[in-house]
Amino acid sequence: YELQQLSMKKSKLSKIRNIKHQKLELAKYLQLQDINDKEAKAIFQFRSRMANFHENYKNNAPLNHCPLCSSHPDTQKWAFKCSVLKKSVQINGTYENIIEGKIDKPLAKTAFSILKYREMAQ
Repeated sequence: YELQQLSMKKSKLSKIRNIKHQKLELAKYLQLQDINDKEAKAIFQFRSRMANFHENYKNNAPLNHCPLCSSHPDTQKWAFKCSVLKKSVQINGTYENIIEGKIDKPLAKTAFSILKYREMAQ
């Protein structure tokens, strides 16, 4: 019953409506021993659409294209495909893996590295 209630409330919240839940429990990536706090935070930011991308904070800045390459929209999904990031960060996994909860250490490291690279480039 609680999962159904949560799902109904979640469907009304744009930041988390795409997160998939099968049952009410602590997210598996938060239980992994080899993921550190910074990587877990990065995954949480991607899953809750709180990472610093224009699509997440449309009122935050007028910039609408990727600040690294300007060749695609500044979205979380495109970050995994960005040519500049691909040259500088080893990309393991996909954005869809994060949303679906299919998270392992290499993907957590990728998410953290993407956010760190973007932060340092600004």
